[in-house]
Amino acid sequence: MIAVDDAKEDLLPNTSVMVTVTVQQHSHVLTIPRTALHTEGPVNYVLLVKDGTLHKTIVDTGVVNLERAEITRGPAENDLVAVSAADNRELRDGMRVRLGDPPSSRPGIVASLKRRVLSAVP
Repeated sequence: MIAVDDAKEDLLPNTSVMVTVTVQQHSHVLTIPRTALHTEGPVNYVLLVKDGTLHKTIVDTGVVNLERAEITRGPAENDLVAVSAADNRELRDGMRVRLGDPPSSRPGIVASLKRRVLSAVP
């Protein structure tokens, strides 16, 4: 049972409402697309793009939701992480890659770590 603050007093009695409960929120944190985060047993890692090669890099995570994951240890801001291959091949450590277009014009292929507010919802 939760109470909804009706500051405007415009909710009618017995009205159904949609409520989003935020259980955790961190501000100004490094995040990556959730699909760029890989798990192997208890270890989380990303595939960093460095000098045309993918490098498996162990990371620690904070808040993780359906779309994004907070990175608390590992890559730095503006590092590039591989999200997926343009031809749907499986990405792996040591794989040579070529970025034909700037990362910003190829959403879903690579992503740059950026700072943002990240919330977790149950």
